[in-house]
Amino acid sequence: MTAALPAALPWDYDVRKGQEMPPGIRLLRVTDIAFTQKQVNDSFSHEQRPILELIESVLSGAAHPRDIPLIRVAWHQGQFWAIDNRRLFCYKHCRLERLPVEVIRWEDQHEFEMKWRNGQGARGNGGYGGPMLGHGGHQAGVVQRLKDLPFPRSPIMHEEESEISLFMDEDSQRRHDKARMENLLRYRKMASYEDQLAGDVGRPWKYLARLGEDGMPCTLLKAKVDGLFEACVWNGREARRPNEVLLHLGLHCGQLEPAVGDCRTAELPLIKKDMLSRLTFVMPHRMPAKLPKPWCAVCGKLVSEKLKQHEASRHASCFACSCGKRFECSEDLRRHSRKQQHAIPQMFRPADTWPPAESSDSDAAPERPDPAEVSSAQHTARPVPRTAPARSAAAPQRRPLRALGNVEGPTFVVAAGSSSRAPANWPCPICQAVVLKLREHERQEHPGCYRCASCGKSDFTCSEDLRRHARKKGHAISQHFEW
Repeated sequence: MTAALPAALPWDYDVRKGQEMPPGIRLLRVTDIAFTQKQVNDSFSHEQRPILELIESVLSGAAHPRDIPLIRVAWHQGQFWAIDNRRLFCYKHCRLERLPVEVIRWEDQHEFEMKWRNGQGARGNGGYGGPMLGHGGHQAGVVQRLKDLPFPRSPIMHEEESEISLFMDEDSQRRHDKARMENLLRYRKMASYEDQLAGDVGRPWKYLARLGEDGMPCTLLKAKVDGLFEACVWNGREARRPNEVLLHLGLHCGQLEPAVGDCRTAELPLIKKDMLSRLTFVMPHRMPAKLPKPWCAVCGKLVSEKLKQHEASRHASCFACSCGKRFECSEDLRRHSRKQQHAIPQMFRPADTWPPAESSDSDAAPERPDPAEVSSAQHTARPVPRTAPARSAAAPQRRPLRALGNVEGPTFVVAAGSSSRAPANWPCPICQAVVLKLREHERQEHPGCYRCASCGKSDFTCSEDLRRHARKKGHAISQHFEW
């Protein structure tokens, strides 16, 4: 039984209110977009590549408008106009009915006005074009620069404005028109599937996300105006923690397929309403973007090859920012989030993608030194630096605390005369979040996590009190609390 569609799909719009549409990426009906110029060339400026090459790629399914730089459109005098006229000609000729575009304000890009004036006469507003030609900017002439490459006839082509010396022969034209019709039916089916997905938002684990070699159960959380879907993806027993739910931003309908019998919802975690807001984070300024080990968050395991190569070859579509920009690997995504302070999926947070501790004997618990036996002679007092210390390749990497009172690993002693208060915008040592008031955050979110490694005292309310105690007593504390 097909799910009922929502009353209003996210990408629905009233073209008469186009001036109210905010800038950004969204789906538009191709019939609502007009050419700004009177003519288009039969080849792109870069390397003289024929536009017929893009047409054939779209008709064969080898290319999708999402794989190509989006055309830019703006609202002006009652309709949308495009400045990427050659690509628009290709999409109209291939009989696409809606496609993702980048909406820009007319006054923000002078190229709109310049090209629009160039085609004004051909639209019948006087000048060389004479009387009204009737197409209103929805047809364009084609100038053939590649004289030896036959060009197909097209209802989008305005023959009075075209300069073509060599057309396709009848048999080639017949096969080409058949491919155009098949492409229309394929894209209509794809659009219907997108509408169905939008109606299934919130239904737990109904689809599989194809993010690698295998499909992973997912729950659609939100349908966006650009035709993409935000979804929680469960990567099952291969995850570092059981029932780990991961958030992927920007899955398109080609990556989603209905789940079948082997996906048993009884084994999957419950999706809560506020999960979307809790599954994103902003990269702190001082947090390194590169992981210490090749941990793939999508596969949920360490990989044997270089992480960048693995992610680019197997999960190239997974690394999307909340602003819509995509990257080839998680490191580039984290670097972008750190620079622009944009929200990215929680699954790519270094604290959450750190691989589990490795042990040669999984049944034997690793030996832990008795904190009471830690001698102050093992820790040479040194001033606590004001900025994050530079680490050599051999220096141990710090990992965020996972358990209450965790004092394992390297320790240090706060030197006399140094400040116990962390610098401004310093991330929380427990969860790595950058907050305005660190002390209040630690007291409310992480009570009981501040323990002295030497004496075992654990009644501190924040890391500042713990550092003050270590400085006064000369005791060792976990290096997690060093800054």
